[in-house]
Amino acid sequence: MTLHDWLNAALSGLAPEVATRLRAEYLGHAQDMLEGGEPVEAVLRALGDPARLNAELRERYLTEYEAKVLAARSRAWSARAVWVPLVQGVLGALAVSVLNPAVGAWALLLPLLGLGGSGWLWWIARRLPPERLALRGSSALVFLNAVMLAAAQGVNSSRPELILPLFVGAAALVFAWWEYGLNGQLHAKLGR
Repeated sequence: MTLHDWLNAALSGLAPEVATRLRAEYLGHAQDMLEGGEPVEAVLRALGDPARLNAELRERYLTEYEAKVLAARSRAWSARAVWVPLVQGVLGALAVSVLNPAVGAWALLLPLLGLGGSGWLWWIARRLPPERLALRGSSALVFLNAVMLAAAQGVNSSRPELILPLFVGAAALVFAWWEYGLNGQLHAKLGR
C-alpha cells in the first residue's frame, strides 16, 4: 500500500473541505517521518489502520453525505420561510371557520400561533450562521408545521380545550425526535 492509497482509504467519504484539511495534516506528518529516514512501510504502520481511522473520522467530522444535506437545506432556506407559519395560521383559520362555523373564536388561535411561529423563525434566522440556520431552521419549520397542523385539528374538534393540548404535545414530541434523533449527530459535529 502506498501513502496515496492509505490517504484515500482513511479519508474516503468525508466532506471535501474536511478531507482536504486532514490530507494536508497527514501528508505533513508522513513527510516529516520520511525526511527523518523512516521507510514508507514504517510510516504507514505509524499512521495506523486506515479503515479504523476512517470510521473514527466519520464519527467526528462531517461526511460527504451530511455536507450535501446541509448544503441542500441551506439552499432550501430562504427569508420567505419565516412567513410560512403565519400564512398557514391565516389560511387554517379561514378554512376551519368556513368548514365548521361552530368553531367560533377558537379559530383566532391559529393566526396567533402562526404569528408567534413566524417571529420565532425570524429570530432564529437573525442569530444563526448559514450552516446552523440550515439545521436549526429546518427543524424549527418542521416543528411549526406540526404545531400548526395539530392546532388546526384541535381547533376543529368538538372539544378544543382538551384536544388542542394533546395535539400540540404530540407535535412537540415529533420535534424532539426530529431535532435530537435525526439531527443530533450533525449538531454534535457542528459543535452545537
